[in-house]
Amino acid sequence: MRKILIVSLLLGSLIKLSAQVVTVTGRVTDATTGEPVVGASIVVENTTTGVISDADGKFSLRTDKSDAVLVCSFVGYATQRQPISGRTQIDFTLEPEVKSLDEVVVIGYGTVTRQNITTSVAKVKTDEVPKAANNSVNQLLFGRAAGLKTTQQSAEPGGRIDLSIRGRGNPLVIIDGVAYPSDELNPSSGVVSINNVNRGGITNINPEDIESIEILKDASASIYGIGAANGVVLITTKKGKAGSINVTYDGSRSLVDNMPYIEPLSPVEYMTLYNEFNKEFYWASRNMKPFGSLEPRIPRSIFLYSDSAIANPPQATDWLGMVLRQGSVDNHNINVSGGNERIVYYASGNYFRQVGTIQNSDLTRYLGKLDLTLFLSKSIKFNAAMNASRSEYTNGMSGYQLAGSGSQGYGALQAAIAYPTLLPVKDVDGNYTRFQLIGNPVSLLTIKDKTQQSSLFINTSVDVEIIPKTLSARLLYGNNYETAVRDFFVPSTVFYHQLFQARGAIDNSQRQTHTLSATTTFTPKISDNLQLDVLAGYEQNTTEYLSNGLSASGMLDAMANYSMGAAPNRDQLSSSKSVNKKRSYFTRANVNILDRYLLTLTYRYDGIDKFFPDNKYASFPSAALGWKVSKESFMQNFTFIDLLKIRASIGITGDASNVINAAYGIFSPGVREQAYFDNGATVYTPYYLTSIDLPNLQWQKTLNTNVGIDFGFFRNRISGSFDLFRDRITNLLNSKTTPQLSMLTTIYANGGQQIRQGWELSLKTVNVSTKNFQWDMIFNVSHYLFRWEERYSNMGLQSYVGEKDPVNAIYVFPTKGIIKIGDSIPASQYTIGNGLAAKPGCPLFVDCNGDDSINNADVVMYNTDPDLIIGLGSNFRYKNFDLGIFFYSQLGAKDFNNAYAWANAKNFGSGNLNGTTSSIKDAWRIDNPNGTLPGASYDEESMGLTARSDVFVQSKDFIRCRNITLGYTYKPTVKKYFSSLRIYADVQNPFIITDFKIIDPEIQYISVKGGSAPYPMARTYSLGLTVNF
Repeated sequence: MRKILIVSLLLGSLIKLSAQVVTVTGRVTDATTGEPVVGASIVVENTTTGVISDADGKFSLRTDKSDAVLVCSFVGYATQRQPISGRTQIDFTLEPEVKSLDEVVVIGYGTVTRQNITTSVAKVKTDEVPKAANNSVNQLLFGRAAGLKTTQQSAEPGGRIDLSIRGRGNPLVIIDGVAYPSDELNPSSGVVSINNVNRGGITNINPEDIESIEILKDASASIYGIGAANGVVLITTKKGKAGSINVTYDGSRSLVDNMPYIEPLSPVEYMTLYNEFNKEFYWASRNMKPFGSLEPRIPRSIFLYSDSAIANPPQATDWLGMVLRQGSVDNHNINVSGGNERIVYYASGNYFRQVGTIQNSDLTRYLGKLDLTLFLSKSIKFNAAMNASRSEYTNGMSGYQLAGSGSQGYGALQAAIAYPTLLPVKDVDGNYTRFQLIGNPVSLLTIKDKTQQSSLFINTSVDVEIIPKTLSARLLYGNNYETAVRDFFVPSTVFYHQLFQARGAIDNSQRQTHTLSATTTFTPKISDNLQLDVLAGYEQNTTEYLSNGLSASGMLDAMANYSMGAAPNRDQLSSSKSVNKKRSYFTRANVNILDRYLLTLTYRYDGIDKFFPDNKYASFPSAALGWKVSKESFMQNFTFIDLLKIRASIGITGDASNVINAAYGIFSPGVREQAYFDNGATVYTPYYLTSIDLPNLQWQKTLNTNVGIDFGFFRNRISGSFDLFRDRITNLLNSKTTPQLSMLTTIYANGGQQIRQGWELSLKTVNVSTKNFQWDMIFNVSHYLFRWEERYSNMGLQSYVGEKDPVNAIYVFPTKGIIKIGDSIPASQYTIGNGLAAKPGCPLFVDCNGDDSINNADVVMYNTDPDLIIGLGSNFRYKNFDLGIFFYSQLGAKDFNNAYAWANAKNFGSGNLNGTTSSIKDAWRIDNPNGTLPGASYDEESMGLTARSDVFVQSKDFIRCRNITLGYTYKPTVKKYFSSLRIYADVQNPFIITDFKIIDPEIQYISVKGGSAPYPMARTYSLGLTVNF
């Protein structure tokens, strides 16, 4: 009887199951072209059951819910839903998505649809950006979002690219909910080494693994509290999708050529100009005609090079050709994704190899990602993601090298520019030639300098749906561990730091960041006219940093750094450790009334261990309102308007990044000042006060206000947004000078206020959309002014500095041309340097106020920040061909061209001509009366000016064609080996329009020495292949 009952139950179950299982087949096609859509996702709504359409657009799906709804979606198309309603054949015809109002936008700790957002958030879809030769996420963002400025700090492999949101540098970066360092871990290289390595950005994440990037620009950043004062960059990475296995390979090979760079003088030009400038300097310094009243004479010693030497010049040495080279980039990606109703996965790997355009500057990087999502039940989901990276750098030397112990010397590139082309590489004895105190460029290439970096980024989360569609919770833990080792060695054969001596350094750095957060989301079903979404959460972050290093000198070249303990001089042994902790509580409420009136309220309570207990915690609230005007009844006759929304927001963010150490008193040992007693048996190590207690030190805060409008017209063929913003930064954290007799020179202090204000416009259009031809455009432009509102106390400003001038202003004496022989020289010119500037060849200074004197009242101010930042892109598609062109521009900035100034420097007092480049031919000379640069008679450093002249101030305006990409896509009618194949060619930086001389205006540099020979920008030609299997 028992067996009969069991069999009956099993048969009943099978019959019931058989009755419920439905197999639905169908086809997904493009509504415009009628062609199949390959890789479209077809999912049973509110489940994980789904498949992906094949090469013919066909699919077959089994479900046990005959009344279910199928959801079909694909990138670039509007999502479509169809109820099964007992059918077994369902076809989907997808409309191309111009810009869906239901597009999901990631915000802090959640998402919201584009039409319901109440703050200023920009979204960048990485699949719309060419990635052929890009080595970091930051490179994808040039000109792609309004209000986002990208700054190329260095063009070396892995070179630093900084992001600035509305004039605010170093935004907070969040990857899949976990804070991520925006700077790369770059260890130093000891007291005898260099510091020209300038890398950074989000380099340990493969750009191919990124789904989207959102940029929070206003009060939307308040949900992140501290660290969000400079805005927030949210990065969402790709995850697997249920369905058949999808494999994609993308690979490219690129050739890299240097853009036009500094050109050297030929041997004849160098010798001729050397003699000419020395002669004119001799006359000018002794008040001889035409620079004075005395009769000129020419001592034999003035002419270093004889007429015979000039007539029979030596063979020119191509120093630049020996240091520069053609570079290359190999970039290969492969990813695999798929899954079922229980598990979905995404795995990828990347190999990136860049040969730099300077000798000994290379990058080899390996990236890997694995993402698993387990659906443990209908209400519990577990996700685990891992990103691993390893980077190997060979560090090339470019500009002037600076280190902890002071000036080190020229790098190989700057030495190649400074060395006269008449010098050979080696002398008759086989030794490297030397010029002044500069190391031989070829010998500098024998310096060994390598960096190895590794990282492991782990992110795990558990999502629990406590009450279906009403209450859910999430627990997340992230751990990012990074290590870096730099190994540097100078052979004894290299003249570096003004001596021949073997020197080496090894430095190790480690950084680990822990993030733990717990959130709950409450979305009650109140009514169709009132929607509520409430978030509450807790988060804690810990960052640990550890470093140690050793520097030594005098070792044998053959031993290099393999036995530094045996070196006769162990110059430095150092170590350091720091720990920073943060604890946060936050909440947010989104209210939607009648699908017309929107309200967002956020609050965050942050605490860090840098401040004293009374100031450790701070509150960061925000509020935002939105009104969807297009939903009002009086707008229904305007059928061409799809969206018209007005929004306003206000919120507070905080910052304490300027406080490197805690605001507590710290003593540090002075190892170099150790005293020895009892014949060395007793060692006394003095301790110095390096910081003092600062109980009143507080958070720096920013009040963000924003008013904007979002719009969409003509079925969203024209869509975009416009924003006005104003940010007030108060309680600025800065360094304050202490009294002279104090043990400390500076301490941290609060003081001063700054204002950032401006506007932004973002626009996207679909100009043409037919079966065979499509043309769409993106355009964004932004303007901001970053100025002082209230200065720090005791800043010691010059009288020409205005109280509310731009923060990044420069101040110069204006000039107008060059004084020529026979010109009438105004009286004001004689007030400069006791008349030293009143000679032919000197710049003519402008007496702005007409008081016959050049003084502080004549100084003018220029802003080094651009007035406008513009991005413009067009995408064309004709049948299977596609063409993309993107332009990026910055207009309105002026700055010192320090590289141009260095290339034209003349140090005549010691009988040297530092200007070994062709640009010095622009200088005024007796036989070049129309020269546009000062001549031998002018030495600005001896004039006693309180500011520099504007001789080398130039406009940094530029219009750059960032990319031109041409592709062809082939989709076979029968999928046998692959579902689609795309061949593409890409040119990066094909041309630039600018008046900035010698170097690229985008390259940033700090000082005259540091910026005199920056790593050159390059033009990249790429050929690539993308295959979907």
